[in-house]
Amino acid sequence: MLRDLAYLFLEPRRQLGLSTLARMVIPVYLLAIVFSTRGPCLRDALLVGAVLATELGIIAYLRGVRRLVNALGLVLLVTLAGVFIQILAPFIGFTSPPVPTLVFGSARLVSVFLGFTLFFQLLSLREWRSIFWRLGFDKQALILSMIAIHLPTTIMYFSEAYTTVRLKHGARRLVSIIAPLAYISVMNSKTLVESYLLYKPSLKGEIVLYKPRDVIVYSIIVSSLILLLKLSF
Repeated sequence: MLRDLAYLFLEPRRQLGLSTLARMVIPVYLLAIVFSTRGPCLRDALLVGAVLATELGIIAYLRGVRRLVNALGLVLLVTLAGVFIQILAPFIGFTSPPVPTLVFGSARLVSVFLGFTLFFQLLSLREWRSIFWRLGFDKQALILSMIAIHLPTTIMYFSEAYTTVRLKHGARRLVSIIAPLAYISVMNSKTLVESYLLYKPSLKGEIVLYKPRDVIVYSIIVSSLILLLKLSF
C-alpha cells in the first residue's frame, strides 16, 4: 500500500502523448476547479465529483487500476479517520459539521491530493528543472529535484521498515520503526545532496509546447468552462 502510494510521486512509463504545456495545464485546471468550490451544494458536489473522476481515470490509465486502488487505500484510510474523529467531536464537547459537509470536504481533500500528484506523474524531473531554469530559478530547480526524489524514496523505506518490524515483532512494537526510518532518511538525504553537488544535473531540457493531441485537451477545457459559466448564471 505504501509502496504504491510512493509511485504516485514518480513519472510512469506510460504517458498521454501530450506536450509539456498541455500536461501542465491539466492538473492546474483541475485544482483550480476544486479550489473554486466552497460548500456542499449540488453544483460544487458535481464539480468535485467530476474532477475526482477525471483524476482517477488519468492515474488508472498511467498506473493501472490495481496500483491505483492500492495507493488510494492509505489515502482513504486517513480521510475516513478524520471523518470519524469529526463525528465523535460532539461526545467530547466540540461541535461537529453536518454529514454532507464532512463528505464534501473529504472528497475535496482527496481530489486536491491526487491533483498534486499529477504534477509529478505527468511531468518529468528534467522538464521541471528546465521550466524552473527558464524562469531563472536555478537553485529552486535543484531543490525541487531533491525533494521529488527523496519523498517517494522515504515512503518506500517506511514501507520496508514497517513490514520488517511487523514480521519480526508483531503489531506491538511498530513504534520502533521511527528510529531506523529517521536514520535512513537522514543518510539518504546526505547522499542525495552529495551526489547533486558532485554531479550537478543539467538544467537545460526540451520543453514541447504543442502536439496534435493537445487539441483534445484544450477543447475539453474550453467546453467545460463554457458549461461552468452557464451554470453560474
